[in-house]
Amino acid sequence: MKKNYIVLLFLSFFASHATLFAKVNGKPISKVKIESKVATNCQVPMAQIDLNINQVRARILNAGDLWWDPFGQTSYYEVPKGSGRNSLYCGAIWIGGYDQNNQLLVAAQTYRATGANDFWGGPISKDLSNGSTSISDQRCLEFDKLWNI
Repeated sequence: MKKNYIVLLFLSFFASHATLFAKVNGKPISKVKIESKVATNCQVPMAQIDLNINQVRARILNAGDLWWDPFGQTSYYEVPKGSGRNSLYCGAIWIGGYDQNNQLLVAAQTYRATGANDFWGGPISKDLSNGSTSISDQRCLEFDKLWNI
């Protein structure tokens, strides 16, 4: 029994201090410059739909977040469907990769906490002369919907 407590204590310590050892490109996270860029000034997408398949009801939103209603702060990942049991509160799509200069680029949604968003529906235009991107508010509204395929 004492051995189990030692293992549990070790795992708790490791889990609580794991972020201290995180690195990006060999640099500790605390030394990495984080720069936030957005492609547009569009309003945050509002479209949402429920995925109903295989006894699962899961909310999908057009803004990159999943499994919840951000306006009512309600969980929508119900298994089995109709049971009223939600096993997850919310989640989000995170996409990352390195560019040609080995710079880490990430698009991520974090609970809409800051009002900012990395995901919009619709085509984004890129100005090749300066690399800037843009999309009109009207175009954002036209694509603020979800399609069943």
